[in-house]
Amino acid sequence: MPRLRDKLSAALGRTPQAAPAADYLTLQPSPRTLVDRETGRYIPGWYETFDGVANVSDSSAPKGAFQTWYHLQIDHPERFIVLNLANVALASNVAILLYEKKTDTFEHVSLVRPFRAGLVSLSADLSRIEDSATGSWIQRKGDRVFFSLRAGHLRSEGEAQMAIGPEFVQVTGFHAGRGSFQRYGNLILTRGTLSIGDRTHVLEPGLPIASDQTAGHQRGLQHWHWLCTSGYAKNERTGERVPFGMQLSKDRERAVPRAVGHKYLLWLGGKLHKFANAEIDYRILSDKTRDTGPWTVRMWRDNPELSADIAIVPRAHRREKKSAILMDADFNQHYGELTGTVVVAGDRYVLEPSFTTLEDSRLEL
Repeated sequence: MPRLRDKLSAALGRTPQAAPAADYLTLQPSPRTLVDRETGRYIPGWYETFDGVANVSDSSAPKGAFQTWYHLQIDHPERFIVLNLANVALASNVAILLYEKKTDTFEHVSLVRPFRAGLVSLSADLSRIEDSATGSWIQRKGDRVFFSLRAGHLRSEGEAQMAIGPEFVQVTGFHAGRGSFQRYGNLILTRGTLSIGDRTHVLEPGLPIASDQTAGHQRGLQHWHWLCTSGYAKNERTGERVPFGMQLSKDRERAVPRAVGHKYLLWLGGKLHKFANAEIDYRILSDKTRDTGPWTVRMWRDNPELSADIAIVPRAHRREKKSAILMDADFNQHYGELTGTVVVAGDRYVLEPSFTTLEDSRLEL
């Protein structure tokens, strides 16, 4: 299994501590394929789009290292809804998470099926992920995303359209033929429902949705921070109110090899901006529960002038911790309110409070 093989390789010094360097700060045209057919390696880079062949099967990495997931989150004035589908090599997951803002209550159903990763499958063109046990699925069609997920007494389905600006598309290279294709974006709900038991709520069109689609042959030793949010910002100089989205994904010290992909992103007024640097700070309140105090995040890029200073106050926390010979996971997903400011080309914008997902997680598979 990748975890045991990678731990042994790292202990013997055969796996580099740093992933191969690549230019992740220069936007490039779409590659023809995700994987170089001759070398079996992922083709790293930050891309305008991806309209090539999704030939992940040509990777020279072990087949057992393949993982894929799709994350959608809907920010409603009264509730925050998070939808997850995942295949992580040794396990599958379907999860629906619901935070009620008025009552400060949190409920979720997360179906983790160890050693049954095959329940969640991905189509060859990467357009559809589905879970055969619950009938849950998410599918891309052009500039639209359709979804229908069921987990226990919770269900959500609907349709959304891409908005705010271009998607973020990147291929990050690791080692031994491994790599990861990521597609982050922002959507606007066109129709949707949320069912809680026998009660069904209609979700109003126009709600902001943030998304993360990932597929690739992952490292056996993963450790990361991740942030995802969307909402509105106001230009202090002009008073203009514009939509924004923000995502951040950053390797932590126990990731081997550690990749610096500069996945620090801001969508504002229809444009996508990429930061070169990011710093994250927070205090763990309990080693037993992994609950945290407020988070602060700073991102910046000197040329052109571009920066973000934000704070997040966690309101709820989902933790899944499993340890076995073939698996060691400590997955922490926090949900809370984000505020702050961003500076773009000299203009300062104040972010209206929006709900966000934060991750502080380690996964060895």
